[in-house]
Amino acid sequence: MPNPKKPTALAVLHGNPGKRKLNAKEPKFLGKPVCPDWLHPIAKRMWKKIESEFAHTGLLTAVDVAALSAFCQSYARWRLAEEIVQREGQTIEEPIVTGQGNLTGRVKIKRHPATLCAKDAQAAMMSAGARFGLDPSSRSRIVAPDLPDAETEDDDIDADLFGPIN
Repeated sequence: MPNPKKPTALAVLHGNPGKRKLNAKEPKFLGKPVCPDWLHPIAKRMWKKIESEFAHTGLLTAVDVAALSAFCQSYARWRLAEEIVQREGQTIEEPIVTGQGNLTGRVKIKRHPATLCAKDAQAAMMSAGARFGLDPSSRSRIVAPDLPDAETEDDDIDADLFGPIN
């Protein structure tokens, strides 16, 4: 899938390395994005963390709800799938059945379905996150203005995000 055109605000932060003409008439959206109620609790905590990190940039607006939700929900799915893999292992045993539906008494080792869920969720998360500069590679291309040191909100957020799910 081709990369979508970078928003002007990000192109400016990146320093416009391609020296392309920037869209001076790009629409400016107002309003703060509101976290949807339907997001998983892990996704809501990630939303809160991202929102606090982006608060001073002015890059997140109300129209970014879907894209940010996609990132946060993918993050939650990835975390939950990885928790299953850690608990149950990367493989499962599946009984071998004959063409008539009879069990043979043998098993075959098969990749755990949660590994595929984790892989898919991680790919979706990384794709959505790159659009916001949420990975080191995409962030390294951003040249941010000098800003006062941001106050860290609550260290419990980090513990919630990266600690055990149980």
